[in-house]
Amino acid sequence: MSYSEKLCAKTQNVKNAIKNKDMVKENNIYNQKIRIFIERKKHTRS
Repeated sequence: MSYSEKLCAKTQNVKNAIKNKDMVKENNIYNQKIRIFIERKKHTRS
């Protein structure tokens, strides 16, 4: 593997890592919304 190929792969890895981080963040926000929604439902029932 040449130096430029290694550099390209590294850049790709960084991009993927950032994308994964964003996906995790979105997932957490989504889960929080669901949790809040469930909590509200519980409160309205009681």
